[in-house]
Amino acid sequence: MSTLTFEPRPYLPFPLVREVFLESGSGEGNTLAGALEAGFVRLWSCDTNRDMWEHCRKRFESAICNRHMSVWWSDSLTMLEWVLDHTPVQGQRATIWLDGHYMGEPRAWDRESRRTDCPLLRELEIILRCPWKTPPTIVIDDYAMFLPSGTPESFWDRPNRNPNFHPYEWPTLNQIQEALSGYTIVKPCGEDILYAFQDTDRLASCDHKDIEWASRTNIRTGD
Repeated sequence: MSTLTFEPRPYLPFPLVREVFLESGSGEGNTLAGALEAGFVRLWSCDTNRDMWEHCRKRFESAICNRHMSVWWSDSLTMLEWVLDHTPVQGQRATIWLDGHYMGEPRAWDRESRRTDCPLLRELEIILRCPWKTPPTIVIDDYAMFLPSGTPESFWDRPNRNPNFHPYEWPTLNQIQEALSGYTIVKPCGEDILYAFQDTDRLASCDHKDIEWASRTNIRTGD
């Protein structure tokens, strides 16, 4: 639901722009356009919505033809598994943007399929089982949807929320922390996004007044 931008952030220990950009959930391609302009060398993205996929294929025709970018019509698990198994990205510095959730349209559910409301935990499992030379920066959209009802900022208490979203199909913040064991996770003020990384030594020298929440208790936040 958010568009990720790539300007420097004083609360992160390094720039988001690296060598490789992986994205689940192309949407209209706005984040992908920003990543291309920011200077990523190789980009992969996917969407299960055929109209969105065709839109991005046309929008980024030149980058696709030049082999800078691949846009898949598939679920994120299929794309991530293929890219991580068949390309050299594990040896490169990567930023991974995870926003590949179902958009809330009414539909018949297939509980045996790989497509759930939010495949985030399975995406993380695929990413983290790889022997990365440099651990990737993982950026996760929709923080409010990981908060239980009754929690400030929780999506599930919004009066006009889409009734076709199902809270039991979304992971909790605790589950995300467990999946990202060894990572520091921060949530900046005013953003609905989580940033996860492993370079905690460099984080110690950063300005944290803009961090609302962090997974490590030794990080002082703006509270």
